[in-house]
Amino acid sequence: MSISSYVGAVFFSAGVLIEESNPSCLMERRLGLRTAPEEDEGTCLDASRWAGVPTRALCSELGALRPLPGVRETAAWCWDHRLLPVIATTEWAPIGAYLAELLGFHSYTGAALEARGGLFTGRGTAPVGAAHHCAMAVRRAADLGLRPEDCAVVSADGTDAPLFDVVGCGVAFNAPPEVRCRSTATVDDEDLRAVIPALERMAPRGSTGVRR
Repeated sequence: MSISSYVGAVFFSAGVLIEESNPSCLMERRLGLRTAPEEDEGTCLDASRWAGVPTRALCSELGALRPLPGVRETAAWCWDHRLLPVIATTEWAPIGAYLAELLGFHSYTGAALEARGGLFTGRGTAPVGAAHHCAMAVRRAADLGLRPEDCAVVSADGTDAPLFDVVGCGVAFNAPPEVRCRSTATVDDEDLRAVIPALERMAPRGSTGVRR
């Protein structure tokens, strides 16, 4: 099925896909790039920390991430109902790329982290703020031939607040009050498949297709 056959996209934050919060901070701690817990406050991304780190070291640590129950099934449901599942995250882009491949998502957004010759250079884009994150998702929708109102977002992250305001459906999943108040649906569950009923209104009636 071609991309033009899909009628919408669902943007998922990384935080609703894996059991660990702040995967960028987690990876940096495991690689010795952060040494004190207080460094996680504010989740500030700094590409310079990564200078000289082998890309294979990150890949090795990413293998320890634990997906939430129902993530792959939820992505499969999106594909089957003509909705493209996209990871839209403020995390480092290599983490989004890894999760998209592992979990069966169409694509991802994130903060770029440059690598050359198998090593990270310490250069990358600036940390992705809320407004920039929303703009990236809107551009990704346009790249897919979609309007923001054709899309949904599933998140518990306050950074997604501007995105909740422009998409057609916003699902707050195990989210704090400041996210819930911007959403069109709230879901509390340990399995991501619990968001599917909230997303059903975005899918064409009777739609079931062949994935990719």
